[in-house]
Amino acid sequence: MKKILVLDDNEKLLLRVKENITKFEVIPANTIDAAIEKLKSEKISFIAVDYDLGQDKTGDILYDLLFESGKSIPAMVFSGKDLSEGTKKYLEDKGFSKIISKADVEGSPSKLLEKAAEQILKDCRSRIYQVQKKVEVIGNGGNPLKIGDEVKTIREWIESVAKCNHSEEEEEQIKDLIIQNCLALVKRSGNPEFSKD
Repeated sequence: MKKILVLDDNEKLLLRVKENITKFEVIPANTIDAAIEKLKSEKISFIAVDYDLGQDKTGDILYDLLFESGKSIPAMVFSGKDLSEGTKKYLEDKGFSKIISKADVEGSPSKLLEKAAEQILKDCRSRIYQVQKKVEVIGNGGNPLKIGDEVKTIREWIESVAKCNHSEEEEEQIKDLIIQNCLALVKRSGNPEFSKD
Protein backbone atom coordinates (compact mmCIF):
# COMPACT_ATOMS: atom_id res chain seq x y z
CA MET A 1 0.00 0.00 0.00
CA LYS A 2 1.39 3.41 -0.99
CA LYS A 3 2.08 5.92 1.75
CA ILE A 4 0.89 9.51 1.74
CA LEU A 5 2.28 12.11 4.09
CA VAL A 6 -0.30 14.57 5.44
CA LEU A 7 1.07 17.72 7.07
CA ASP A 8 -1.44 19.71 9.14
CA ASP A 9 -1.28 21.49 12.49
CA ASN A 10 -4.80 20.26 13.34
CA GLU A 11 -4.24 16.96 15.16
CA LYS A 12 -7.96 16.07 15.18
CA LEU A 13 -8.08 16.41 11.39
CA LEU A 14 -4.96 14.26 11.06
CA LEU A 15 -6.60 11.55 13.17
CA ARG A 16 -9.81 11.66 11.07
CA VAL A 17 -7.85 11.53 7.83
CA LYS A 18 -5.80 8.55 9.10
CA GLU A 19 -8.99 6.71 10.11
CA ASN A 20 -11.01 7.50 6.98
CA ILE A 21 -8.53 7.03 4.15
CA THR A 22 -8.45 3.36 3.20
CA LYS A 23 -6.65 3.24 -0.16
CA PHE A 24 -3.35 4.54 1.22
CA GLU A 25 -1.39 4.32 4.43
CA VAL A 26 -1.54 7.81 5.95
CA ILE A 27 1.63 9.08 7.60
CA PRO A 28 0.57 12.11 9.71
CA ALA A 29 2.81 15.02 10.71
CA ASN A 30 1.78 18.15 12.61
CA THR A 31 4.98 20.18 12.07
CA ILE A 32 7.43 20.71 9.23
CA ASP A 33 10.20 19.11 11.31
CA ALA A 34 8.07 16.01 11.95
CA ALA A 35 7.27 15.81 8.22
CA ILE A 36 10.97 15.99 7.32
CA GLU A 37 11.70 13.12 9.71
CA LYS A 38 8.90 11.05 8.13
CA LEU A 39 10.28 11.76 4.65
CA LYS A 40 13.67 10.46 5.80
CA SER A 41 12.33 7.30 7.42
CA GLU A 42 9.39 6.31 5.16
CA LYS A 43 8.96 5.73 1.42
CA ILE A 44 6.38 8.41 0.69
CA SER A 45 4.51 8.44 -2.65
CA PHE A 46 2.45 11.59 -2.19
CA ILE A 47 2.32 14.66 0.06
CA ALA A 48 -0.71 16.72 1.14
CA VAL A 49 0.05 19.90 3.06
CA ASP A 50 -2.11 22.41 4.89
CA TYR A 51 -1.20 25.88 3.63
CA ASP A 52 -1.51 27.71 6.96
CA LEU A 53 0.39 25.90 9.72
CA GLY A 54 0.18 28.78 12.20
CA GLN A 55 3.07 30.82 13.61
CA ASP A 56 3.57 32.39 10.15
CA LYS A 57 4.54 29.02 8.65
CA THR A 58 3.10 27.64 5.43
CA GLY A 59 3.05 24.07 4.17
CA ASP A 60 4.83 24.92 0.95
CA ILE A 61 8.06 25.29 2.98
CA LEU A 62 8.17 21.48 3.20
CA TYR A 63 7.87 21.33 -0.57
CA ASP A 64 10.85 23.68 -0.99
CA LEU A 65 12.94 21.71 1.50
CA LEU A 66 12.14 18.50 -0.37
CA PHE A 67 13.44 19.96 -3.63
CA GLU A 68 16.53 21.37 -1.93
CA SER A 69 17.34 17.80 -0.86
CA GLY A 70 17.19 16.73 -4.54
CA LYS A 71 13.91 14.78 -4.30
CA SER A 72 10.60 14.99 -6.12
CA ILE A 73 7.31 13.70 -4.68
CA PRO A 74 3.90 14.69 -6.12
CA ALA A 75 2.09 17.07 -3.77
CA MET A 76 -1.11 19.00 -3.18
CA VAL A 77 -2.27 21.79 -0.88
CA PHE A 78 -5.36 21.19 1.22
CA SER A 79 -6.43 24.26 3.18
CA GLY A 80 -9.23 24.69 5.69
CA LYS A 81 -9.27 28.39 4.84
CA ASP A 82 -10.18 30.24 1.68
CA LEU A 83 -7.14 30.89 -0.49
CA SER A 84 -6.96 33.94 -2.71
CA GLU A 85 -6.60 33.48 -6.47
CA GLY A 86 -3.10 34.99 -6.14
CA THR A 87 -2.08 32.39 -3.55
CA LYS A 88 -3.55 29.57 -5.65
CA LYS A 89 -1.60 30.79 -8.70
CA TYR A 90 1.59 31.04 -6.62
CA LEU A 91 1.16 27.43 -5.43
CA GLU A 92 0.28 26.19 -8.91
CA ASP A 93 3.37 27.88 -10.34
CA LYS A 94 5.46 26.15 -7.67
CA GLY A 95 4.25 22.82 -9.02
CA PHE A 96 1.56 21.62 -6.63
CA SER A 97 -0.58 19.18 -8.62
CA LYS A 98 -3.81 20.26 -6.93
CA ILE A 99 -4.94 23.06 -4.63
CA ILE A 100 -8.11 22.61 -2.60
CA SER A 101 -9.35 25.35 -0.28
CA LYS A 102 -12.36 25.72 2.00
CA ALA A 103 -14.40 27.23 -0.83
CA ASP A 104 -13.89 24.08 -2.92
CA VAL A 105 -14.81 21.59 -0.22
CA GLU A 106 -18.11 19.76 -0.48
CA GLY A 107 -18.18 16.48 1.39
CA SER A 108 -15.61 14.68 3.48
CA PRO A 109 -12.11 16.25 3.48
CA SER A 110 -10.62 12.74 3.83
CA LYS A 111 -12.41 11.45 0.73
CA LEU A 112 -11.47 14.56 -1.28
CA LEU A 113 -7.84 14.11 -0.31
CA GLU A 114 -7.93 10.38 -1.06
CA LYS A 115 -9.54 10.93 -4.47
CA ALA A 116 -7.04 13.66 -5.42
CA ALA A 117 -4.06 11.50 -4.38
CA GLU A 118 -5.45 8.55 -6.33
CA GLN A 119 -5.98 10.63 -9.50
CA ILE A 120 -2.55 12.27 -9.37
CA LEU A 121 -0.68 9.03 -8.68
CA LYS A 122 -2.44 7.33 -11.62
CA ASP A 123 -1.47 10.09 -14.04
CA CYS A 124 2.15 10.24 -15.23
CA ARG A 125 1.72 13.82 -16.45
CA SER A 126 0.58 14.91 -12.97
CA ARG A 127 3.50 13.12 -11.32
CA ILE A 128 6.06 14.99 -13.46
CA TYR A 129 4.20 18.34 -13.22
CA GLN A 130 6.16 19.73 -10.27
CA VAL A 131 9.48 18.87 -11.92
CA GLN A 132 8.33 20.53 -15.13
CA LYS A 133 7.42 23.71 -13.23
CA LYS A 134 10.86 23.89 -11.58
CA VAL A 135 12.58 23.35 -14.92
CA GLU A 136 10.52 26.21 -16.41
CA VAL A 137 11.59 28.52 -13.55
CA ILE A 138 15.26 27.54 -13.70
CA GLY A 139 15.24 27.51 -17.51
CA ASN A 140 17.35 24.40 -18.09
CA GLY A 141 14.94 22.36 -20.21
CA GLY A 142 17.35 22.28 -23.15
CA ASN A 143 20.24 20.94 -21.07
CA PRO A 144 21.37 17.39 -21.92
CA LEU A 145 20.98 14.78 -19.19
CA LYS A 146 22.49 11.29 -19.30
CA ILE A 147 20.53 8.56 -17.55
CA GLY A 148 21.97 5.10 -17.94
CA ASP A 149 23.36 4.98 -21.49
CA GLU A 150 20.82 7.42 -22.91
CA VAL A 151 21.25 11.17 -23.39
CA LYS A 152 18.20 13.41 -23.91
CA THR A 153 17.39 17.00 -23.10
CA ILE A 154 15.66 17.52 -19.77
CA ARG A 155 12.53 18.57 -21.68
CA GLU A 156 12.61 15.23 -23.58
CA TRP A 157 12.99 13.27 -20.32
CA ILE A 158 9.98 15.15 -18.88
CA GLU A 159 7.90 14.32 -21.95
CA SER A 160 8.99 10.68 -21.79
CA VAL A 161 7.82 10.42 -18.16
CA ALA A 162 4.58 12.26 -19.02
CA LYS A 163 3.84 9.59 -21.64
CA CYS A 164 4.29 6.80 -19.02
CA ASN A 165 7.30 5.30 -20.82
CA HIS A 166 9.07 4.28 -17.61
CA SER A 167 8.67 1.98 -14.64
CA GLU A 168 7.92 3.59 -11.29
CA GLU A 169 11.54 3.13 -10.20
CA GLU A 170 12.92 4.64 -13.44
CA GLU A 171 10.48 7.53 -13.20
CA GLU A 172 11.58 8.31 -9.65
CA GLN A 173 15.26 8.22 -10.70
CA ILE A 174 14.63 10.52 -13.70
CA LYS A 175 12.70 13.07 -11.62
CA ASP A 176 15.34 13.15 -8.90
CA LEU A 177 18.18 13.53 -11.43
CA ILE A 178 16.36 16.42 -13.12
CA ILE A 179 15.87 18.17 -9.76
CA GLN A 180 19.52 17.59 -8.84
CA ASN A 181 20.52 19.05 -12.23
CA CYS A 182 18.37 22.13 -11.48
CA LEU A 183 20.02 22.51 -8.07
CA ALA A 184 23.50 22.24 -9.56
CA LEU A 185 22.64 24.92 -12.15
CA VAL A 186 21.37 27.28 -9.45
CA LYS A 187 24.51 26.73 -7.34
CA ARG A 188 26.76 27.38 -10.35
CA SER A 189 24.87 30.57 -11.17
CA GLY A 190 25.35 31.84 -7.59
CA ASN A 191 21.62 32.36 -7.06
CA PRO A 192 20.96 31.60 -3.35
CA GLU A 193 17.28 30.89 -3.96
CA PHE A 194 16.18 27.65 -5.57
CA SER A 195 12.87 29.01 -6.77
CA LYS A 196 11.60 32.40 -7.85
CA ASP A 197 8.47 33.50 -6.04
